Amino acid sequence: MKKGICHVVGAGDFKAELLRVNEGDVVIACDGGYAHLMSSGLKCDYCLGDFDSLGYVPDFPDTAVLPVKKDITDMEAGIRRGRELGYSSFKLYGALGGERMSHSFANIQSAVGLVKEGYECTILDEKCSITVIHNSEREFEKKDHRHVSVFAYEEEARVEMQGFLYGKGEKITLEPCFPLGVSNEFSENTGKIKAKGTILIFFEKV
Repeated sequence: MKKGICHVVGAGDFKAELLRVNEGDVVIACDGGYAHLMSSGLKCDYCLGDFDSLGYVPDFPDTAVLPVKKDITDMEAGIRRGRELGYSSFKLYGALGGERMSHSFANIQSAVGLVKEGYECTILDEKCSITVIHNSEREFEKKDHRHVSVFAYEEEARVEMQGFLYGKGEKITLEPCFPLGVSNEFSENTGKIKAKGTILIFFEKV
């Protein structure tokens, strides 16, 4: 697996400042994500999609045109390209907001699918980020995040949290049909979350 990050950019809400590319990383534009990058003066390494959102096929060397009638989203196709290239860590941009909420949920499902297969994945947005954890633990920095919400995905999850205002040191059972973990806050500069099961962690700035 490659040590860099695979940055996948979709057609949803996009904040150029969030995309920070280092040596060894790759940037994949999915349909309307290409316009986001071009208008921000940013470059991509690959471009793909059915281009129904963009409205034209980009004049870009590494462009793959996908059929409109397909079983996967353009974002999912971008993720699969990243996996083919050998990346194990993914960041998704333009994955939330936009005109269709269903696409936001589809992108969350794609992120969960990645993590359950052993990859790392975070969705980045101007107002929030979403990190998926599956049978593992992660440490996070407070930075400028105000609210932290933790939700079980698919089935109940056992969660342990350190460095947060609520649930500190407790073993909490989260259920997918009850939002017990909404609106927590950091109590220290760093926090650790451990989960048995699959959880979505929302970090919100407002």
